[in-house]
Amino acid sequence: MQCFVHGELGMVRELKPFLAQERQVPRELLSVSGYWRRGKDEDGFQVEKRNDPRD
Repeated sequence: MQCFVHGELGMVRELKPFLAQERQVPRELLSVSGYWRRGKDEDGFQVEKRNDPRD
């Protein structure tokens, strides 16, 4: 099974470990990316995302 999950950053951060651990989807078959963050404008979000080692 492959999973493509792209959406609000907080939501996808919660889904990634669930899919990998609980549903046992191999990490190489996961495409998980935050496209925006609630309460941030585009520029602020992009700066935050570039500087966050979790992404």
